[in-house]
Amino acid sequence: MKEFDKIYVSWHRSQGSARHIIGVLQQSKEGTYTFNYGEHAILASKKDGFTAYTEFPDLHKTYNNTVHDIFAQRLIKSERPDIQKFYDFWEITPEFKTDKFYLLGHT
Repeated sequence: MKEFDKIYVSWHRSQGSARHIIGVLQQSKEGTYTFNYGEHAILASKKDGFTAYTEFPDLHKTYNNTVHDIFAQRLIKSERPDIQKFYDFWEITPEFKTDKFYLLGHT
C-alpha cells in the first residue's frame, strides 16, 4: 500500500525565494487524478509573480483526466543508464518504480 494520496505542488520565483503551496495533485481510491489550485496559496504566490500553469489556466477549476500525465512529464526518464542511482537516492520502493504518482510524490 502506498503511503500517500496527495501531492502538494509548490512554486517559487527563484532560488532562495519563498516557496508557496499552489495546489494539490490527488489520487482517488478508484485511481483517478485531480489537480486544483489552493485559494490562499494563489493569493500569496501572486504577490511573488505566480501565474497559472499553461496546462491549467483556470485558477478556480478542478482539473482531471490527463493531470497525472502532465505532471509525470517532469520525472526522470526510466531509460537512463544511471536511473538506479536516482531510485536509491530517493529511496524508491522497488515495487513502485513504474508508479508515476508514487515517483512524483517522492521526488
